[in-house]
Amino acid sequence: MPLKVGDKVRFLNDIGGGEIVGMLDGRTAMVRNQDGFDIPTLLTELIEDRPFMPESRPTASSAHRPTPAAAPTVAPPVRPDPNLALMTVGMPTQALLLGIATRDWNDTLRGPYDLYVINDFPQSAYITLGAWEQQHVRTFFAGRVKPKSARLAITVEPDELFEFALVQVQALLYDAEPHQPCPPVAINIEVKRGKFARPGAFQKNRYLETPLYLITVHDQQKEFTPPSATLEDGMAAETLTPEQKEALLAHLGREDLQKAAESKEKAEEKKVSVPNHLNEEVVIDLHMEALIHHPVSMEPHEMLEFQLSHFKKAMENALADGQVKRLIAIHGVGNGRLRNAVLATLRSDYPGCQWQDASFREYGWGATLVFIHRGQGQ
Repeated sequence: MPLKVGDKVRFLNDIGGGEIVGMLDGRTAMVRNQDGFDIPTLLTELIEDRPFMPESRPTASSAHRPTPAAAPTVAPPVRPDPNLALMTVGMPTQALLLGIATRDWNDTLRGPYDLYVINDFPQSAYITLGAWEQQHVRTFFAGRVKPKSARLAITVEPDELFEFALVQVQALLYDAEPHQPCPPVAINIEVKRGKFARPGAFQKNRYLETPLYLITVHDQQKEFTPPSATLEDGMAAETLTPEQKEALLAHLGREDLQKAAESKEKAEEKKVSVPNHLNEEVVIDLHMEALIHHPVSMEPHEMLEFQLSHFKKAMENALADGQVKRLIAIHGVGNGRLRNAVLATLRSDYPGCQWQDASFREYGWGATLVFIHRGQGQ
């Protein structure tokens, strides 16, 4: 019987329970625990807490009925501990991290991906994760992570990854024993799927046996600066004020999409000055999260048109630059629609160019290498 508002429930993967006070969506309920806190929890992690019904006393009419055989006692199911012990147990390390693991090592862009919450502190941590949707956050994980442990937060399919382009992390460290208080952590993390295709993106680490793409949320050993936190890939994720969030995540109109992408391209061009002898090859990542900093509400056909416009612009720039000899377009695997559209564009608009699959070692299966040939019709 499906759970509903008003049901008393217990947590499968944690201690305690409460009452369902609301439904966030078809798979997540808001549970109010014994302390009065509302906790978003997946329905698959809840079990109905049915009250014990004592046997009724026998009446005169039933006193002579034969006593039925007692039902065999069934032991309650043992709940598996969702916490995975870290390999840093006993080490004086203190950090909170997100770890992303891929299930397809032949193509790291294919997915699906497992997102782990890693608590490398000697204290327990209560952590919530939420995905930004315009000006609101949708919580997709909330729970306690034991000291020196990790928990699987969510498994994401490749076509759902754009929904998690900007993730809010909130963490509160606590301990039953006397300890020095730690300030709460609240930070926004930007996740770029295009980085998964880089060689060595998923590396062996000191936390879990599986290779991970690691993102640091908070490191006690490093100097902590309140406005920002440093990610392990060198990208800054700001802790935003309400005013900054409103300005950052305000819904972009269609006419602003090109301006947003162009401003990002100009900013990235200023980061690195590449010597002329290395300008023979250009790489463009056509994933939406690589073209636009923050999620935008777009229909699938609008996203495809937007990605193709960037591919055509990159091709025109490569043809106009006399030094560029090769262009690599990272489109991923997915359902193949973007790749097929890129190849159709090459056949119709750039028949003088040749192309082939790009290096699997460097880009996995989801990239096309274009050889730039300049001549008539280009």
